[in-house]
This record gives sequence, structure tokens and C-alpha cells, in this order.
Amino acid sequence: MKRITLLALLSVPFCALAQTSDADIAQLIKDRKFVEAEKMTLARISSNSRDDMAIWFLASVVANDAAKRDKAIVVTEACVNVLPESAKCHHALGRLYGAAAMSSGLVN
Repeated sequence: MKRITLLALLSVPFCALAQTSDADIAQLIKDRKFVEAEKMTLARISSNSRDDMAIWFLASVVANDAAKRDKAIVVTEACVNVLPESAKCHHALGRLYGAAAMSSGLVN
């Protein structure tokens, strides 16, 4: 029993290192390292499709790229459907829709 507990305790720091924090992604965006930030957000979303903070960060990073934005809209719409109370999902979707409207010439 003690072995299992010790192994579980030892594995916690390694699991924590594998996780990407919101602060890590925010710093990448602040440093204008958008490719790295996008990779981190996509990794978080692939492991947890309900990660509304990662989806919100993704919208920040891909809003100006039409192909990436279209894929992000699909993910963000699913987030709104699954987590209708999440302000992050709604805000991300609004940002993506706004960027799509502005790039399509609908807004002068």
C-alpha cells in the first residue's frame, strides 16, 4: 500500500509539468509567439474539449487566419452548446464571428 501511495505522490509533479497553464499561454501571446500558443491551446483542447479557457486563447491566436478561424468556429460553437453558461465560449465565438465579418467585407 505504501508503494502505491509513494508512486502516486512521485507522479504528481511529472503530470503537473505536462500540463500547460493559462499563464504559460498568456505569456506566449504577450511575447507574440502565436504558433507556440496555438499548439499549446490545441493540445489542451484535444485532451479536454470542455476547456473553455484554452478555446478562448485559441480565438485570440487564430482570429486573423481564415482557415484556422473556420476550424476554431466549429470547436467554439461546440463549446457554447456543451457549456452554455461559459462566458469564455460565448466571448470567443463572438470574437471569431466578428473577425470573419470584418474580413468578408461586411463591415466598413
